[in-house]
Amino acid sequence: MVANEKSGKVRGPSRESFYWDCEWGTRLSVIEGKVISKLHVITLSGSYGYSELVERLGKFVERPKTEKEYPMYDKKYLRQFKDFRVAFYVNPNRLYLPWSILKIFPLKDLPPSSHREVLADLAGRLPRCKLHSIEYTVDIHCEPRKKARTLFWSMLKWLYVPYAKRVRIMGGKMLRDGEENYVAYFGKGHKMYERGATRPSGGPSWSDKTIDRLRLEYTAPRGVLKKHKLSMLEDLVESPKFFKINSGQWRLKKFKAGKLPGICDAYPTGSFQGAYLEAKRRHVVQNPPQHLTNIDELSPVEYLIQESMSQFDKEWSEGRQRERKSRER
Repeated sequence: MVANEKSGKVRGPSRESFYWDCEWGTRLSVIEGKVISKLHVITLSGSYGYSELVERLGKFVERPKTEKEYPMYDKKYLRQFKDFRVAFYVNPNRLYLPWSILKIFPLKDLPPSSHREVLADLAGRLPRCKLHSIEYTVDIHCEPRKKARTLFWSMLKWLYVPYAKRVRIMGGKMLRDGEENYVAYFGKGHKMYERGATRPSGGPSWSDKTIDRLRLEYTAPRGVLKKHKLSMLEDLVESPKFFKINSGQWRLKKFKAGKLPGICDAYPTGSFQGAYLEAKRRHVVQNPPQHLTNIDELSPVEYLIQESMSQFDKEWSEGRQRERKSRER
């Protein structure tokens, strides 16, 4: 399925799917499960060649690269550890590029303190690595799992991402074992999607039979990270600054009464973000941001999301404090 705010057309579920029935309690019940924040893929750049990397981390295995996968780098190597996997791209074909790019993939859900230990060990082995980007994620677990789809379409009616200039909704294709998960892209760095506990072996998509959560994911680029004094891997080990970077990325909004659609109306584009961009493009009102307001009934949802971010920072800090105390003994 694809929805584009420029055309105002939606292909997929019927228009009635996007009506808000105003039964707050029914809709809020879909997030009675856990809300957990965590780091996903971390991308670094460094001055390490292949031989030096092998000396510091052990032998890597060469793997073929896709055309879109860092096309300015000649080789790709992989090494799998107990809790994470490292992809290493080397031999750039431009002089101004870093010698190497490293991507760190967690293989399972690690507690913040354990994730910190992994990165601290890596920073000790590979000092001087610059942070290129960090994927910050918030997982909203749904019980029963079928409610994840209900939550996806409901969140599209509320979700506002400041500065995102485009929204695309994709997915919904039929797979062998069910229907493909849906993904909503907001601009370049934000996306919301249904997913299961682990990545499926058959490809990047999950079937609706394995989906048990909704993920909000923001990929913070180096420019944003540097503004928050996260420049090197060692800075991340000290503090991920999850709440500070992410608390303003995901907003739940509605339009004030007037010329714009109400929360009980259908959005022709299928999303609040698309309706907002359409109103802004067509100059339906002056200063569209001033016509947005909070949804009081959904303040518990925003609280759960932001509380999970704060909890991540807290557990990360506790792990750092325990490490310092053990060194002093």
